[in-house]
Amino acid sequence: MLPEPYRLRRRQRFAYIFQHGQRLAAARLVIHWAKIPEQESQLPQWGVIVSKKVSPLAVVRNRVKRQLRAALRLLLPSLEPGYWGVLVARQSITKAAWTEIATEVASLMEMAGVLKNPDPIKPGLPEASPPQS
Repeated sequence: MLPEPYRLRRRQRFAYIFQHGQRLAAARLVIHWAKIPEQESQLPQWGVIVSKKVSPLAVVRNRVKRQLRAALRLLLPSLEPGYWGVLVARQSITKAAWTEIATEVASLMEMAGVLKNPDPIKPGLPEASPPQS
């Protein structure tokens, strides 16, 4: 799970990102991000959306959410302050391995320019095990 200050929870913030932000898509994932308005805290906050289109089974959707949050958690030290973002899962993510998901999240975030380092993927990232529970 993401630490509390990094979680995007308010409906208004999700709406702000979708209305005013930018978007990048990949095979298994879509990333939406927006610059945080001036009056808000500049701490990066990220959310995850996995709809019933991905899978009608809650077990599968929850596993995908855990994997996406774990990939975000590994990238927290590399996140550029001043951005809100949302990761939206596509149906093909259910067949992907943990390494593919983690690598795709990192590469999309790098393309979006929301990471401090140009090469955020640590050698241990793809080999890291997915969250258990």
